[in-house]
Formats: sequence, structure tokens, C-alpha cells
Amino acid sequence: MITNPFTFKVLDVSTGHVTRDDSVMLDTNSDIGPAPVYWMQEYGWMVYVGEIEENWPAEDWSPAFVKIMKVAQELGCDYVRIDRDGREYPEFERFDW
Repeated sequence: MITNPFTFKVLDVSTGHVTRDDSVMLDTNSDIGPAPVYWMQEYGWMVYVGEIEENWPAEDWSPAFVKIMKVAQELGCDYVRIDRDGREYPEFERFDW
């Protein structure tokens, strides 16, 4: 057994909660953004939360995406997993694209 493991807290969210524009930005942000975005093949992304205003400025992202990141931060999450099979929440807006 490992003692004192270092673990991450992750919020699991459906891709249906982000806009198509957000998805395009996430695909390109893995190369250009200040915060890590890891592309999970065709299924979604693992996104580092960090400082919302610095990493995910409201002028670049949809209000729906910024809300997800802020909720994750409030919950103490390190990452958000945005996945096609991720969980849907009534608190988040739903997009069909």
C-alpha cells in the first residue's frame, strides 16, 4: 500500500455542456493555451482548472464553459474531464452540436 498518495480531484462533465466553439478552442488550446488541455482521442478532453481568469478568460470562452470551470474550482477540483460519456448536470446548459 502506498502511504500519502498524491491524487487529483476531477469533475466529470458531458461534452454536451460545451459549445462547438469551445470544442474547437479545446482542440487547439492543447498547443497554445496557458493551461494544459489533454485531448482524449475522439472522446473529449482533460482540462486543468487552475486560475480561471488567467487560464480561461471570459472573452475567449463561452459563459457555459467558464461556469463549468468556476464550479470545478469551487468544488476543489484540479481537472475537468469533458467526455462524450461524461455526466450531464441540470445546473449546466446543454448544447446539441
